[in-house]
Amino acid sequence: MIWSICYFCCGCCCDSGNNNNEFIDNFQQEPGAVERGQHLVHTTRGYTICSRDYDCLPTSHEIQELRKKLTKTTSYVYSRPFTEMSKITDYLFMTSFGGICEESIRKNKIAFIVSVTHETPLYKVDGIHNIRIPAEDHRTENIYKYFDDISDIITEMETKEVVTLVHCRLGRSRSATITMAHLMKSQRMSLDLAYDLVKSKRPFIGVNPGFIRQLLKYEI
Repeated sequence: MIWSICYFCCGCCCDSGNNNNEFIDNFQQEPGAVERGQHLVHTTRGYTICSRDYDCLPTSHEIQELRKKLTKTTSYVYSRPFTEMSKITDYLFMTSFGGICEESIRKNKIAFIVSVTHETPLYKVDGIHNIRIPAEDHRTENIYKYFDDISDIITEMETKEVVTLVHCRLGRSRSATITMAHLMKSQRMSLDLAYDLVKSKRPFIGVNPGFIRQLLKYEI
């Protein structure tokens, strides 16, 4: 792996790369961050956090019909490979927002959904518990503060044999970051091993460099 390059250069996309790195270095774990996140109205950079809830899960047919009505620039959220339901462990799955449908949720007996987005609604459906991590997919976003909290919650679900689904908009960056952080804490994996496992189950993940740096910080 070339994580050392990412660690020192994750800010290279912008002129203030070194400042971004120093900014991330100051991130700390914040006990209770997940709970506080449920009550936020705006993200750190000022985007409104979606307050809509859906009271039923869409069927796969409804998703197909929706995809036909959307433009090419938005329909990819509801298209493969992003909508694939990726089994990471016996009790942990990943997908995109568009991959959430009644058939896959029931088939895999998913009862807990972690939405790592600020921009998508939550499914408030009987028998399914939801929690939101209102993170943006941006290199300076502090997703690090949620790592301990959300891993502890997912671990608690696993001990109760509750199946968890982690998703973001595309199931590539934010959800992959949370999933890897959980594996690193709960199974004492290195970042290399956690990344390789998630990548083997969901080959098209693409974690933004700022999140890689935060995962490296978490590993250290």
